[in-house]
Amino acid sequence: MVNKIKKIRYVLKNKITGSIEYKYYYLEQIEKGIEKLFDVESYEIISRDRCTGKRDEYGKEICENDISSDGLVVFSDSYLGFFILSKDKLKFFYANNLKIIGDIHQNPELLGR
Repeated sequence: MVNKIKKIRYVLKNKITGSIEYKYYYLEQIEKGIEKLFDVESYEIISRDRCTGKRDEYGKEICENDISSDGLVVFSDSYLGFFILSKDKLKFFYANNLKIIGDIHQNPELLGR
């Protein structure tokens, strides 16, 4: 099954405050020009994370680079799909009962557990 990416999570760092902010955009919005979506002079783009189109059991949208209780959510270009990377093993991505506990941008320490 091929996942169709429709939404991207931009992880942005405010150049003045240093705070990390998340903004979600549909591909149609991005194609019209990212400079129309946020002040590109005020933010540094940290990451562009592809969204799965699924939500965890708390209702949070799941994107690549999220950390779940089962591992790291990753997108495989080779297999054109989302997976959970856990202890150097790829597991099929199922949103059922998945709990997002953080992400690599603000909680990298969670990967060391």
